[in-house]
Amino acid sequence: MRSFIAVKISSHQREKIAALISTFRRTQARVKWVHPENLHATLKFLGEVNEADLPEIYDALEKSLTNDQSFAFNLSGLGCFPNAKRPRVIWIGIQRGAPELRQMASKIDSLMSRFGFEKEKRGFSPHLTIGRVKDDRGIDEVTGQLDLIKFETDECIIDEVIFFQSILKREGPTYIPQKIVKLKPSDKEG
Repeated sequence: MRSFIAVKISSHQREKIAALISTFRRTQARVKWVHPENLHATLKFLGEVNEADLPEIYDALEKSLTNDQSFAFNLSGLGCFPNAKRPRVIWIGIQRGAPELRQMASKIDSLMSRFGFEKEKRGFSPHLTIGRVKDDRGIDEVTGQLDLIKFETDECIIDEVIFFQSILKREGPTYIPQKIVKLKPSDKEG
């Protein structure tokens, strides 16, 4: 089962990103834009997971994350990987909540290595992918706007981590939650 572990964004954040993507769709850039319902911040991409291992993985995630506190989260700024000259991924940055996501991603990376998943070689870069560049035709129309657009969302509370199944289809992927781990309410939430 093709899988990843992520956090979801709020519906308000999703709507604001959908409007931004709609603006970018008007360009001639050959980019596969993420469907708004699929927007999420990936903490760990696993790839193929043996279904027989799922109960043990779910249990380990639950035990590892259940004492972590929920936290405030917002999105701010636009960019691309690896850089604007050779963009492959268009992203939105994560401002508030970035340290918590880094810590959580590191914990999940270590935890998943116990199940045979390779540890990440690069440091975790908190971001939300909104598009994947198919080829360079027209991409300057998008990259030229990234520094000019002052994109920022309101905050939401991240209070759960989700283990998703990813089913690839011709019209785009479908993400199905398989396990939801609730985080403890933070002291600030009361």
